[in-house]
Amino acid sequence: MRPRTPAACLAALLALTAAAQDKPTEAPRPAPAEVTVRLDDGTVIRKAALRDGVVVVTRFGRLTVPAAEIRRIEFGFRLPPDVAREVEAAVKQLGSDEYPQREAAGKRLVALGARAYPALQAASRSSDKEVATRASAALDHIRKEVPAEQLSLPEQDVVYTRDCVLAGRVEGESLKARSASLGELSLRLAELRSLHSAAVDRAEVSLDAAQFGGAPGKWADSGVTVEAGVGLALAASGRVDLVPAQAGQHVSGPAGYAAPGEGGYAAGALLGRVGEDGEVFVVGQGYQGRSAGGGRLYLRVVPLANGTGPAGAYHVTVSTGPGVEVEGRANIGGRGRRRATSPWEVSPWGTSPAGDPLRPATMPKDKMKAW
Repeated sequence: MRPRTPAACLAALLALTAAAQDKPTEAPRPAPAEVTVRLDDGTVIRKAALRDGVVVVTRFGRLTVPAAEIRRIEFGFRLPPDVAREVEAAVKQLGSDEYPQREAAGKRLVALGARAYPALQAASRSSDKEVATRASAALDHIRKEVPAEQLSLPEQDVVYTRDCVLAGRVEGESLKARSASLGELSLRLAELRSLHSAAVDRAEVSLDAAQFGGAPGKWADSGVTVEAGVGLALAASGRVDLVPAQAGQHVSGPAGYAAPGEGGYAAGALLGRVGEDGEVFVVGQGYQGRSAGGGRLYLRVVPLANGTGPAGAYHVTVSTGPGVEVEGRANIGGRGRRRATSPWEVSPWGTSPAGDPLRPATMPKDKMKAW
């Protein structure tokens, strides 16, 4: 999938903004978007239903992003108004004529930790030597107590949609959501670190082996677009006959058959690829991973090496989106996790009934005759 240009991205969101403003009052309200929320204290709230979209103030102006379009939000640094006033007052007190006030201000700013960090950084560059010295001392205390990642938050929020990435500031002081266990929630922006959509796109694909396992290099377009970095899960079933002329004698499932196939893969194995030039990976009976790059999902059945095309079909269930959880940080291209693997991944000649890798010298006679 080609990334949209900034102009195209802006045009798409402006259209969504206009649609949201012009929507007839009788139109049904869309279902709340389910999200996972992370707070600055480490709290994680799962399966929270986001009530409304967000308004993002960007250099292009105010853009409305509907809740259903939000894939992820990474929140930048912000302070609640009362805390901002407290930090400002304490920084001023660092330069007080009264020693007790200077001492109390320094201790208070250290206690505020990450919330006072940006203001102390600015104060450490003050022309007032007393203010700069005390601010620097407070910064040293905070760095020892607060994890570094909490001290390096960007100023801007970043909102990710399916097509666009917007940098700016989310308007308002809170987001409204509802959780089955916690009820109605008012999520203060100043306490939010990230918000991830739990959206999952699902599709059922029937892959004709004769059409997409015969002609070299012919791949089936699944009709599914995979976003870069999001989870992708595939489950496959069905049977294909690798030699239709000998019906029923050489039948394979998606994990492959103990015979060499095109490109060194097991004959009958189900392959996948994300994008026109994406790296090929073995799907087998099931696959989970993340794609480093986005694009269309393509599928293919491996035919026998130097053989005729197969017959039959595989049924593939595709799930993709931010809500698809995969183990670790596996990337598509050979580093994902399969639920079932082909014996050909152990040896290109398959395995014995005991599970040992086969070599030509130990290959059963019936296999040697057939292949």
